[in-house]
Amino acid sequence: MKKITTCRCCGAKNLLLYLDLGKQPLANSYRKGDKLKEYPLEVMLCQNCFHSMLSVVIKPSLMFKNYLYVSGTTETFRNHCGELAKDAVARVKRKRIRVLDIACNDGTQLEFFKELGCDVYGVDPAENLREITVRKNIPVIVDYWSKKIIQKLGKKFNLITGTNVFAHVDRIDKFLAACSLALEDDGILILEFPYGNNMITYNEFDTIYHEHLSYFLVNSFATLASRLRFHIVDLIQTPIHGGSIRFFLKKGVSKHSKKVTALIRKEKGSGLFDIQTYKHFAKNIVENRNRLRKLVLDFKKKKKRVIGYGASAKGNTMLNYFKLNLVYIVDDNPLKWGLVTPGRNISIKSPKILQEEKENLYIIIMSWNFYKEIVNKIKQLRGNKYHDSAILYVPKVTLNSIS
Repeated sequence: MKKITTCRCCGAKNLLLYLDLGKQPLANSYRKGDKLKEYPLEVMLCQNCFHSMLSVVIKPSLMFKNYLYVSGTTETFRNHCGELAKDAVARVKRKRIRVLDIACNDGTQLEFFKELGCDVYGVDPAENLREITVRKNIPVIVDYWSKKIIQKLGKKFNLITGTNVFAHVDRIDKFLAACSLALEDDGILILEFPYGNNMITYNEFDTIYHEHLSYFLVNSFATLASRLRFHIVDLIQTPIHGGSIRFFLKKGVSKHSKKVTALIRKEKGSGLFDIQTYKHFAKNIVENRNRLRKLVLDFKKKKKRVIGYGASAKGNTMLNYFKLNLVYIVDDNPLKWGLVTPGRNISIKSPKILQEEKENLYIIIMSWNFYKEIVNKIKQLRGNKYHDSAILYVPKVTLNSIS
């Protein structure tokens, strides 16, 4: 475990702790009841560029070598990947495009590029996902992204993508330096990750877990890009994962897109350059915790069955910080069935078990970023016999009828 003392975007040392979620196990460490080591889950703010980051870095091999998150599990995310591929290919404007996807997971993103006629390559450290990409006939190097991987690949790329990986990286300077070497001079680098503005504005505290080392604003990312001799040619905000931001970058020192300036101005106007905003965010999380704990306790006193849907990393942050116990959790990913959640040790089951329940259920939607898709699945499984309710805890605690 490494403690962070300087901002990884600008290098400043004036870091201020503003959120402490206690000691927690690694959010994707699903086991069969093992006692897991816990680590501090704290967030600091750089008072120079206003980048948010965890106070510690955990050894990556503990989190990513055997990875149970599978990109292609939800239709929502598959649709998102398809949209990204079409947009990216249209921007490159070449007949034959060579694409590299960093942290390609099960190859879902590369499948869409392949359908568009691109030559595709992937890099990912998860050894357990290699079998999936082999079946899809997608060449993947099982390793972490670095300069040495470029030698193994033996080629440069017109397009490099990294979705939901950049926030996982400690040495983001080395990550970008390797991208620069692997990218053709006229190539495009696309990086997408959850937007720090959404996290603060909508109380998305469960975006915080040990894999996510950074929570970027446009201001902090633009500062970093300039340091590493990249310029932002465009950016797009997307609703995926509770609100993400997608940057399109090219090599060389140049002015960033006017969109960058406009969003930085908006960030400042929204109070994101003011520490009081972050302290208020921390206070909101405590209030949400108290409300949800009271709601669940009241249901239990009335002998109601409270379960969860979505054995997600974000859900585990919530469960461990709120200290909740549920009857069980269902998840669409078969790799998680029969395991238990890290910390609270709640059993994970197939959603089909919902068909066996003979009373009204109160279901905490822990993968709330796929809320509509999950509610539709519950309706399909449960029919019209019962009056089930969905519980949300972001941005505030709400109880919604599913029937």
